[in-house]
Amino acid sequence: MFALRIKELRKESNKTQEQMAKILGVAKTTYASYEQGKRTPDTDLQNKIASYFDVTLDYLHGRSEQKNLTADGFTSKEEKDMKKRLENMRADLINEGGLLFDGEPMSEEALQSIIEAMEFAEKQATRINRKYTPNKHKQPDDTK
Repeated sequence: MFALRIKELRKESNKTQEQMAKILGVAKTTYASYEQGKRTPDTDLQNKIASYFDVTLDYLHGRSEQKNLTADGFTSKEEKDMKKRLENMRADLINEGGLLFDGEPMSEEALQSIIEAMEFAEKQATRINRKYTPNKHKQPDDTK
């Protein structure tokens, strides 16, 4: 799978094998052997390839179909969707006006605490729901 993925990524970026070899600091024949599956680069070079193409090692090795994930482990599309939903929830809370807690107006700190709790819940729901989305309904992350 590694060989196939690096070949696809190279072609998507309109690079030749010679250009990739130069970028990675290896001989053209060495790079070509990676794409042919005859050799596998060492860990440092695999990391360099992943960084260059902005993909995860899991994607390169075929353990994931998601090319890139955020630090929290979400795709770019999931991050954008969650951000949009959270912004809508925040706007709804603020626009309600006169939010009360125990009969008193809610402080900005209390409102922020509620929003942080909603963000945590949103992330958890996204992780859980990801497991139950049938493959035929999953959308590839094409936000790059």
